Amino acid sequence: MHDANHGAFSVSRRTNRVVAYSADVLGASSWVWRFMHNTLHHAHTNVVGRDSDIEQAPFARLAPQQPWRPWYRYQHVYMWVLYGFLTAKWFVVSDVAALLKGGFGTDRFARPPRRREIVVITSGKLVHLGWAVFIPLLLHPWWGVALFYLGGSWLVSFTLAMVFQLAHSSSVLMARWCGCAFPAG
Repeated sequence: MHDANHGAFSVSRRTNRVVAYSADVLGASSWVWRFMHNTLHHAHTNVVGRDSDIEQAPFARLAPQQPWRPWYRYQHVYMWVLYGFLTAKWFVVSDVAALLKGGFGTDRFARPPRRREIVVITSGKLVHLGWAVFIPLLLHPWWGVALFYLGGSWLVSFTLAMVFQLAHSSSVLMARWCGCAFPAG
């Protein structure tokens, strides 16, 4: 999904787009993700107020330029649990908020989503609910479906967060090891 949304999974543009839609089937909008990740994160990596990946308030502080709160002293403990809600955040909050606001923070979408893109975003969320909740409800008790969905969603989120954290931490550690400096954000 990541590489396909960058256009790097395949030489075929169509294949990249189809694979990118795997995010939609998992409940997160690939269209919103491309803006958030490709435009904001890669163009403004670790820049406070521009890189939405490091904006974790009020739960965590990931850059020294962000305001400090007393509970951040314990973020190294409680964030491990909160990482497990990443996909639920995308599914329920982030995508909808970004679409309603027209972007993230002060950064606006280059253009509003077209009707077709809104249909794809909505359809992706409905397909996700269909295969992950509605079909299992036909075969299992609601409490079992709820427990399995929440547990599976938490595990996928936690795994994604660990992959993201390792990718970003290794960049920081490599830069420190080679003596490279990061620009002040």
